Amino acid sequence: MGVTTTPGANVEEVVDTTQRVVQHEITRTEREKRAFADFASRIRQIDTRTDRFTAGSDDVASRPVLTAGTDPCSGVGGTESGISEQIREAFRSTVMSLPFFEDEYAESYREALRREFGPEFETVLFNDECFTPSAKDALLDRIDRAKQQRNSLLRSCERELESVTDVGAELESIAEEVRFYEDAHFAEQDFGTLDAYRSHLLRLEDACEDLTADRQATIRHHRTTHGLTQDCCDLPEYLYDDLEHNYPILYLCSDVLGRVRELHDRTETAIVATFE
Repeated sequence: MGVTTTPGANVEEVVDTTQRVVQHEITRTEREKRAFADFASRIRQIDTRTDRFTAGSDDVASRPVLTAGTDPCSGVGGTESGISEQIREAFRSTVMSLPFFEDEYAESYREALRREFGPEFETVLFNDECFTPSAKDALLDRIDRAKQQRNSLLRSCERELESVTDVGAELESIAEEVRFYEDAHFAEQDFGTLDAYRSHLLRLEDACEDLTADRQATIRHHRTTHGLTQDCCDLPEYLYDDLEHNYPILYLCSDVLGRVRELHDRTETAIVATFE
């Protein structure tokens, strides 16, 4: 990541944008979690009594029509009615009805089911005969897993927001001091003033390095929590893909640190000039 020189990045603007991105993801994920909870509630209400389509049932009209010789759970030859329609309507009116679903996923009903629950559920969810009580329980388990994944993402995003807020506030404070030194006329200062400048700039440099280490530790924690390998996209890359920098706070750390080091070099040059 390259180091910029003065005037440098607008620290407050980058921090604010980063916070808004994380907060947006938290809000979106909370809504997805609630949608899956609503979907689970709708699934629990579906009748999967084992005698629903048994021989002799009075509910003859509701039985699925199968072609002779067709395996009822093959996914071929069955009609999509009754239970499968209830599942479709439940998913569409909860998860797929989220206002950002189309822009975020741009998926059909079948594609969304496959992504969330795996291809093995396609047959079960498109054929009434296959949606047995055990299949219903398995689907509810998958829905619970989807909710837990959102829970995990929420925890990571909340930790990320806390880190961005804390590190961002420190960087904003340092950047304000940096602007003071950037406006100073070093050539007009005496040795004592320049030496004080140098000492304080060294402390600011240490502070920037500490903030960089804090951010890197947070990013490593994200990777460890989610069991990500080095070739996997990590949380900042996922969250900040649309921003100019995938690691905006690390970018700021580098930018401000570069400005502090530039000022330190100017101070050293000015100190030498006092002896000439």
